[in-house]
Amino acid sequence: MDYKFSGLELTPAIFRELLLQLFDGKQFSRQDAIAKVKKYHFDHGGLLGKHLMFRFLKRPFRN
Repeated sequence: MDYKFSGLELTPAIFRELLLQLFDGKQFSRQDAIAKVKKYHFDHGGLLGKHLMFRFLKRPFRN
């Protein structure tokens, strides 16, 4: 199976796409989402990058 993000660093755009793929319609915590998306991306040949910040996730988790 080809992973379309293989060899690419995890960016906010890639993170969003994977988040929808992995959690579509499910409830999740911010930390759980970050951990699972990072693991999935790395396990399938993606690069995690050294400076990826997850601040972009704060807004969706505000009430």
